[in-house]
Amino acid sequence: VAPGPVARPSADGLAVAIEAAAFIGGAEDPVLATIRRGHGATQVGLIAPDPAQRARYRLNGTAALVLEKEVVVTLRVAFMNCPKYIRRRVPKPPARGSDAKVTAGRSALTPEEVGLIERADTFYVGSAEPTAGADASHRGGRPGFVRVDATDDVTTLRWAEYGGNGTNMTLGNCLAYGEACLLFFFDLDDDDGDATTEHEKNTDTLHLNGRATVRFPDDDDDDDSERLDGADCFVEFVLSEVRRVERADGGLGFEAIPDGLSPYNPPLSGPGADQTSAKDYALGVPYVLISCTPASTDGATVVRTFGFAPEEEQQQTSCDDDSSSRAAKIVGGVKARVPGQFVTLTIPALGDALRSYTISSSPTQSAARGGFEITVKRKPGGVASNWLHDQVDADASASIRVRVLGVDGGAISAFASWRFPASATPAADRVVMISAGVGVTPMLANLRAFGDCASTIDSAATPWLGLVHCDRWLDRTPDVEELRAYEASGLLKYVDLVETQGDPARRVAKPHLERLLALPEQGVAAASSSSSSLRVLLCGPDVFMFPIKRTLIDDLGVDSNCILTDDFTF
Repeated sequence: VAPGPVARPSADGLAVAIEAAAFIGGAEDPVLATIRRGHGATQVGLIAPDPAQRARYRLNGTAALVLEKEVVVTLRVAFMNCPKYIRRRVPKPPARGSDAKVTAGRSALTPEEVGLIERADTFYVGSAEPTAGADASHRGGRPGFVRVDATDDVTTLRWAEYGGNGTNMTLGNCLAYGEACLLFFFDLDDDDGDATTEHEKNTDTLHLNGRATVRFPDDDDDDDSERLDGADCFVEFVLSEVRRVERADGGLGFEAIPDGLSPYNPPLSGPGADQTSAKDYALGVPYVLISCTPASTDGATVVRTFGFAPEEEQQQTSCDDDSSSRAAKIVGGVKARVPGQFVTLTIPALGDALRSYTISSSPTQSAARGGFEITVKRKPGGVASNWLHDQVDADASASIRVRVLGVDGGAISAFASWRFPASATPAADRVVMISAGVGVTPMLANLRAFGDCASTIDSAATPWLGLVHCDRWLDRTPDVEELRAYEASGLLKYVDLVETQGDPARRVAKPHLERLLALPEQGVAAASSSSSSLRVLLCGPDVFMFPIKRTLIDDLGVDSNCILTDDFTF
């Protein structure tokens, strides 16, 4: 559907209302027809994508068409997915109420449609299981990642299943039930499937119904030719019906973002696989280590901050630099848009291992000079993180090179907008930060941003900032002194540092959160009653975040919409 769904309370929890006129196919949209036949009991899966930010939300429930005016979906499941494989685009919705033509169902694709599908970098897949309900998901890759075999009166589509969040909902439905549907958006003005024009006129959508089967290559076979794009399995979709939706107004369009292909897209396999469509985006920009925090004298340091700059700058420095000289040396081309974003990079020395790290330096530095810092914890089994630490342990002037693929995210941000130095607008009157271990990194990025833009924010609009942070050993947390400095300067109005010493009983608990949330003159209830006046930033391991979030919502009455989390699960 075009943008415009509205969330509203319902007797069973939360519902999403969508105007019938907003459906791409208008009154004859195939989805609307299915909901009509269900008489209020149609299981549906929704996906709400924001491709410009590489974000997507999945919402599953039961749909009913009310008075032919709107579809109301009572939600059963709602959750956010990772940003992998999403091509950056800005959606341009069609005009409301314009004419749409839905072709009659047919069993085969036209040659034009085959070519367009084979050049696609995005499609959406619907699946279901009778007892679990329906689900909608996103699939993305390099142009050509969907293969089409249209021979012997049978049309078969194949695509590799790339690793995602690990929920495997689509795969599970395909294995258990097998019925599936696909949705493609056509870019009829694009000849090569890798649009770089200012606007893609996606005039048509293609709806495919069929049966999906999950195929697993023989693990005992040394021949990897069946491993499509190197994935552990692939889906084989046999087409049974296709419908095409054409709109006179040009349909749902997208404004392409240059070099918007996801850095997570793996290379395509198979004879004649064309890799040129990905251009050199997946190769990244070479960066070199220019600084890192020094190790403690007793060798107990488990966290370091590494600073990188474009390799062409050739500004290799010693790991003995202090923090002020490190900041002065950050130069280059990475542009973080808001505090709390992450950088995605590969490490050539580890076979181009792909990793994402939260940028711990202020986006002001990134905007002005382009370099970045990441704070990395040494941990058991951490191939990339331990390698970084090992290199500087062996040689303080080690030449560490990475290739930067891009900057994304921004879920953990205290700012509603960021256009430094012209403007920086806080998101709430009161911002509280709750972190554990290296989860303090996005908190520091936000605090550094507030410090950088203090002169551009009206003192009356400066939010109240408070923080609770826990770690196993605080003397091994190199950022404690910086947190204390923010407290001494008055930027942080409240700081509570909790040392667990590995004891589960010594943890962030309800009393810590009550003290953090309570306004001296108003109390917890007032502080947590309005989503516009409060923003909670929460970051750390799942085992830390889940009980904190439940306490905030169930015991302290915090609106769940106020809580922003980042768990590094992708």
